Amino acid sequence: MNAPPPSETTPALGPPPLRAAIAALAATLAVGAAGGLLADAAHVPLAFMLGSLFATMAVSVSGARLAVPQGFRSVFLFVIGLFLGESFRAEEIAAAAQWWGTAIMAVAYAPIGVLLVWPFYQRVARLGRLTAFFSAIPGGLTAVILLSGAMGADERRVTLIQILRIAIVVLAAPSLFFGAFGFEAPAHAATQAELISASSAVLLIAVSLAVGVGLHALNIPVAMLLAPVLASAALRFSGVVEGALPGWMVETALVVVGSAKIESFSSSTAI
Repeated sequence: MNAPPPSETTPALGPPPLRAAIAALAATLAVGAAGGLLADAAHVPLAFMLGSLFATMAVSVSGARLAVPQGFRSVFLFVIGLFLGESFRAEEIAAAAQWWGTAIMAVAYAPIGVLLVWPFYQRVARLGRLTAFFSAIPGGLTAVILLSGAMGADERRVTLIQILRIAIVVLAAPSLFFGAFGFEAPAHAATQAELISASSAVLLIAVSLAVGVGLHALNIPVAMLLAPVLASAALRFSGVVEGALPGWMVETALVVVGSAKIESFSSSTAI
């Protein structure tokens, strides 16, 4: 007797793995983009990253299959590194030299803040050593959140604590300085940063990739994030590279990286 066709004896196994992975990625990015746009409309700090993070987290609780491949995430992590590197400008260092007292206090502020708050998070909040450390850092939200996960801290708690810190500062600082203390609010002039040229972008990316290979060989965590930051510092301080990335590119990268963090949330949420 001839064996029945496989379709009559074998249950359907669902879509092929590649198609399922693409569908999950598309769904994740759609949810993340929607969350980012809503957060941006509500003027949330770091809107596209935090909005996508919380949107995907909320949807994953319902049981939806959301995922971002590690390799795909690394590409956009590299873009964020390029964006973070834009803060290194020779003219800003020259300007800071004229305000050396303020510059010294600004440099000392971060480590002193960590030393003061770190014990509180360890002893009172009962957080782990690394989680308490990254939660206590007063600034650099994007880098702090990304590095906390790479170094083994509880990325979820670090994210929530850092967001709470920003919310308190955003709500309290204007009321104190412009209300209780009577300072005059500064006038903000809308400025459009000059975009980086194609030749400078190619040079910056090439040097960043070379640095990234070296950091990876040394087993440095989040090499794809640190490499473009270090390359930007060298090239921008020397005046070889100038200009900023297009805003849409940075926002897209923030959405992808924020959406990719769903794995750290969903891994502890059994449905």
